Parts: sequence; structure tokens; C-alpha cells
Amino acid sequence: MTGVDASLTVHLGSIPAHHEAVVTAVADLQADLQRAPQLRTRERHTGGTGTKGAVVDLVVTLAGSSSLAAVAKIVQLWLSRDRRRSLTVSFQKNGKETIITVEGDPISIDNLTYALSAAVQADESTESG
Repeated sequence: MTGVDASLTVHLGSIPAHHEAVVTAVADLQADLQRAPQLRTRERHTGGTGTKGAVVDLVVTLAGSSSLAAVAKIVQLWLSRDRRRSLTVSFQKNGKETIITVEGDPISIDNLTYALSAAVQADESTESG
């Protein structure tokens, strides 16, 4: 698998993206991701429709099965800290976007890893086909 960028957008119930609670949730996830040595992360600031200020997306490069497993475990633990948390993960290559939404407290690590892997593989098949 070549490196694929995944954009992670944090949601906290119906709280606006610029609210302090959402900003804190983003910072928590970013810190968790940065502690994993096999992951490369960065921030991407985008203007959100109907929002005040920029929306921060975290971008993580998935470059193998160990990075997929690390992201899945980190996301699972991050979601378990607050039931209102959810995450949109998007992959974009060659004009095609694959999006998965991750929500729920007792989320299965196997299902999450499978969903991320399937999204990356769909993204790679678009690239080669």
C-alpha cells in the first residue's frame, strides 16, 4: 500500500466546530495520533459552510497495515471518552472521494479496521483503474 492521506473531521453532537469543546476534542485526537510513531499527521484548515472561522481537519498518512491498526485503535479510544463524539474520515484521489462516518461508544476495533482498510483499497483501485 502506498501512503494515502485520510482527512479526519471531528464532530461533537450538534456543537459548532469553533466551540471550545470541539477544539479541545480535536486537540485530544491530534495528540493521540502524534504519539503513534508510525503515523504522520498534520492540520488542514478549511472554511466551513455556515460556520464561523476555519474548520480544522486532521490529516494522517496511512502507509501500511500497522498505520491502519494504529489509527483504528486511537479512534476507538478517542470515541470512548465522550458519547457525543463522531468522526468523518475521507480519502480523496483522482477526483473520487470515499467517506466513512465513525460514531458510537462501543465500536468494534475489527469493524473499524475493516472500514478503514476497505476505504483505502477502494481509493487505491480508483488510482490504478
